[in-house]
Amino acid sequence: MGSRKRSGSDGPAGCRGSSEQDFRCAVFFGNECGPSLEVRQRVYVEEFGFDLGGSARDELDARAFHIVATTAAGVSAASLRLVDAANRPFEVENFLDLGQYLAPESHPAEITRLCILAPFRRIATASLVHIALLGPSSG
Repeated sequence: MGSRKRSGSDGPAGCRGSSEQDFRCAVFFGNECGPSLEVRQRVYVEEFGFDLGGSARDELDARAFHIVATTAAGVSAASLRLVDAANRPFEVENFLDLGQYLAPESHPAEITRLCILAPFRRIATASLVHIALLGPSSG
């Protein structure tokens, strides 16, 4: 599967919050992670001090969608990684057999590496960032 990028103002009313902050999302696939790895590095390593083994990238990134929320001015606010049913196995399947919990006709997805940068972690703003990351795309 090749790389894809899609962007636009997403979510209800363009995700406009009480601060009148708009968020836009860009979707990348596979090794074309866009700025998602930078956001991941800043949150996990710089803000929380986790050791990511020298790289924010891991083996699942090559078969995942990477969604990055930015402000209208283009400032990265958050990112997440989504692995859809076509790109299984999921990370959780290293520890848990999901087969016993999923109906044969189901199409599960796994969201991991949700990262919200500190300036956007306030309750009201963070809720809007979540909506922007998960809302339908208009691109």
